[in-house]
Amino acid sequence: MTFRARTTVIILAGAVLLTGWNVWTHAQAVAQPTPPVVLSGSDIGFRVEGKKRERRTDTNTGRTYFVDVAVGQPVVRIGGQWIETVEGHGLPRPATN
Repeated sequence: MTFRARTTVIILAGAVLLTGWNVWTHAQAVAQPTPPVVLSGSDIGFRVEGKKRERRTDTNTGRTYFVDVAVGQPVVRIGGQWIETVEGHGLPRPATN
């Protein structure tokens, strides 16, 4: 293998490694912690626990851009305390046929 061919292979391998590293690190979306804040109405709210950046694509132009998205938990106020909600269907209801 000539010096020029060997140099080309090394440069291409480095470019592939750097591209792979860049893709892998951008794929790791981690929520950034912030002090808990409750955005609320009178008895229902959303406790913001952080934010993360998400990539969006404009449907008209096809361009990609990043937006900050709130990460958190729905909460309800019971007895003056904010209580986290649990996603579910609640109690089973008897059939009324």
